[in-house]
Amino acid sequence: LGGYIKTSKALDFFTIFKNDKEYVVWSEISYGISKIANIIKDEGETYNNFKKYVIDLFSKITEYVGFEKRSDERTKDTLLRSLVIYEQALFGNKKIIKECKHIFDNRIVKPIDTDISGIIYKTIAIYGGIKEWKILKDMYESESLHEEKDRIAMALASFKDKKLKEKSLEFIMSNKVRSQDKPFLLCAALMGEKSENITWNFIKRNWKYILEKYGDGKFFIPRIIESLGTLTKTE
Repeated sequence: LGGYIKTSKALDFFTIFKNDKEYVVWSEISYGISKIANIIKDEGETYNNFKKYVIDLFSKITEYVGFEKRSDERTKDTLLRSLVIYEQALFGNKKIIKECKHIFDNRIVKPIDTDISGIIYKTIAIYGGIKEWKILKDMYESESLHEEKDRIAMALASFKDKKLKEKSLEFIMSNKVRSQDKPFLLCAALMGEKSENITWNFIKRNWKYILEKYGDGKFFIPRIIESLGTLTKTE
């Protein structure tokens, strides 16, 4: 991944760990996968084949973690579940996406475990439309616990549809969202974008306001610059 070996060699290496059950191993694999995905995300068929590879790579560990928390579960297995479900959903595992939607739709009858709620919300956003956007927005506005508001807000920043992404960005910059939360959410919206650069163009249009609001801070501007590193094309 550092450019010292062929990517194909790295992908072959990852398959050695298909039977591993340690969070630290899959966390490193996920990091490597995200780096490769970011480079080829606009490459059509190549990216589609890569998504199939990732789904297969995570297949056994997905069966191991499942969706339900076990009574004797290790903390690292709880973390592993969130990581695995998100990877499978992000790369298009239809069975996992369907289960995430079922859990979300059934949340009134059976509240979503907070360990996976953020991942469920993100999955709903990534594959959702205007109906899901309105539901998440309403959930955000009515939620009293700030930790849960954070999870919902991160989901709102994850919509892929161009119009819904624009609506999310406008919402993030509105008075509905705390000033100190806006930088994190804008950076989250930047991550993983394809060549449309929706968030980057939004940031450029609002750059004067951003500088006035956060220009003296030592965190936001460097964070924005760091997040721009995920863009492979800019306009």
